[in-house]
Amino acid sequence: MSLIGTLLLVYVGFGLLLFFGQRSILYYPTPVIEHGFEEEVFTTEVDLRVIILNPGSDQAVLYFGGNADSMALNAPELSFALPELTIYLVNYRGYGGSGGVPTEAGLYSDALFLFDELSKRHVATYVVGRSLGSGVATYVAAKREVGKLVLITPFDSVVSVAGGHYPIYPANLMVRDR
Repeated sequence: MSLIGTLLLVYVGFGLLLFFGQRSILYYPTPVIEHGFEEEVFTTEVDLRVIILNPGSDQAVLYFGGNADSMALNAPELSFALPELTIYLVNYRGYGGSGGVPTEAGLYSDALFLFDELSKRHVATYVVGRSLGSGVATYVAAKREVGKLVLITPFDSVVSVAGGHYPIYPANLMVRDR
């Protein structure tokens, strides 16, 4: 086999690995971590485990973390930083004991469901997203009237991020979860 043939085979082979393994690259589900915080299970198509901090406020924060965030590990800092607000830390599908497998459509539908449920309980609901969660939070803000939207280390699109990591591949044609 010629050098060009070998390089082409490697390029196509790695491209296939990227395409079929893209959800494993995008989502890093975290295991269940024991913690002492209140937790509630919300049932959509799957059971979502949501950690609740500072219960009892009439104002809520719905927090969507990054692709490898553990909500149980983030809880102490967030509870300390925002003691006057009830904070809901969402374990995405497949994360932290929540059922299912993470997909773009699943995260979006779960986020809207949770926002609607919390809006029934609280006078104001604020939405915060970090990294991957900034896409989810922005989606909620585009579909619902949120009290405030806060984005921490946001990105413009998964396609853009993938293109930056793998510039020799046509990310716009390969990425399924945008």
